[in-house]
Amino acid sequence: MIKKLKNYKQKNLLVMIATYNEAVNIQLMFDKLRALSLEFDILIVDDNSPDGTGDIVEKIAAKMSGIFLISRPEKLGVGSAHLDGILYAYKNGYKKLLTLDCDFSHDPELIPEIVAMGKKYEVVTTNRFKEEDGLKTWARHRRLLTNVARYLIYFSLGLPYDSTGAFRLYNLENIPVELFKKTQSSSYSFFWESMYLLWKNNFSIIEKPIKLPARTYGSSKMRLKDIIVSLLFLLSFFLKSKLMPKKLIIGNEIPNDFRRHNSEKEWDYYWLKKSNSNKNLTSKNLSLYDFIATFYRRYLIRPNLDRHILKSFKQGSILVHAGCGSGEVDTNVLKNMKVKAVDISSQALDLYKENHSKKAQVYKADISNLPFKDDEVDGVYNLGVMEHFSKADILKILREFNRITKDGGKVILFWPPVFGLSVIALHIIHAFMRYVLKNRNKLHPEDPNKIRSRAAAFALLKEAGFVSKSWSFSVMDLFTYVVLVGEKEKK
Repeated sequence: MIKKLKNYKQKNLLVMIATYNEAVNIQLMFDKLRALSLEFDILIVDDNSPDGTGDIVEKIAAKMSGIFLISRPEKLGVGSAHLDGILYAYKNGYKKLLTLDCDFSHDPELIPEIVAMGKKYEVVTTNRFKEEDGLKTWARHRRLLTNVARYLIYFSLGLPYDSTGAFRLYNLENIPVELFKKTQSSSYSFFWESMYLLWKNNFSIIEKPIKLPARTYGSSKMRLKDIIVSLLFLLSFFLKSKLMPKKLIIGNEIPNDFRRHNSEKEWDYYWLKKSNSNKNLTSKNLSLYDFIATFYRRYLIRPNLDRHILKSFKQGSILVHAGCGSGEVDTNVLKNMKVKAVDISSQALDLYKENHSKKAQVYKADISNLPFKDDEVDGVYNLGVMEHFSKADILKILREFNRITKDGGKVILFWPPVFGLSVIALHIIHAFMRYVLKNRNKLHPEDPNKIRSRAAAFALLKEAGFVSKSWSFSVMDLFTYVVLVGEKEKK
């Protein structure tokens, strides 16, 4: 193992290459990588190559900083080499890891573009099939093997990505190391196995179409034995995915001590996963939860919001949607009002703009510190936001709403109560898990401040400078949310 120099400043990105008999390629690969306009360290995982690849790496590393080597005693499999490289990246605190082959079938010049794509996704992988001539230069038998593997994996597992290649970028800050520790394959199957786990655990994935040239130097290391082992592993993995699907999910339940911290990073992660899920949804794979949530937002929350907005404000009023999220319920509000959409998450605001084009102004801000002047707007509304905060934070937020609202303006809050049907149902499920299944984990993080009584809610409004105007809890939203309306006291 080549150690870091004492005063060496580690980079955020690690480029990892697994090698076996790559002596003819390794120097040129280093030259290509060093010519890129990016800062990164390089890790080589070498399986005691008989041609001296590891020795060459050691000589290069003696002259160039930021190059590290894991020398393994023998050929242990390309999958286990990648796993060792991934674990090294986690252990040494790298934020991102890019993997590629050393034979130049993966073009190093694509790395800057792949890294740029990784700013919004947890995984960037490459796809050799989106381009018509993506495999044009390959020998027929290699094209056949690759296509057979592709279709077998798709039909047995439903995996929608080109998953047998090593040219990928991982965002290690968002992907827990436990996911990779679940992998079992030490061979080429590692690539589709890890991609399946990433997909099933709802990490955001994007594909970069590439054209894959024939192996530039050297020869393919895929053997008949590797093909047979991979087929047998696919069969066993298929059975596991059907008979024990929960074994493939990390963090299957949310720990008891899980709490929302309402940080920008946390909410970006939440909305990024939502964005990725939405892009992959079809009528065939729409889950029951997604179906119910979409139905609830469109046919219960949206009309209820429209009714309260039209009742409380004149046509053309200037309103702030505080904590707007993706804004799925704002469709009709935007037709009648001028909306300023605010959220702490850039990912949420990107979704909002996609949903509503240029119909609203969007602002990236904390809702307790809004970027508006005193008495600037006619009102503020939010949906399912207040319960995430402590009482002190709620009061701070409400006072900020009061500051920006004109005299006589209103605030509309959709706020779940402790006696809402969805809350009660969740308690019943948790009780069943705890006393019948002996499982103390929770399916949902605790919301610290659901409404406990009308008097308590009205007291909060009064303390923030609002006069309570109405309290609604009805069949209109299946007794799930209280709709609380307050009016700013006139000076």
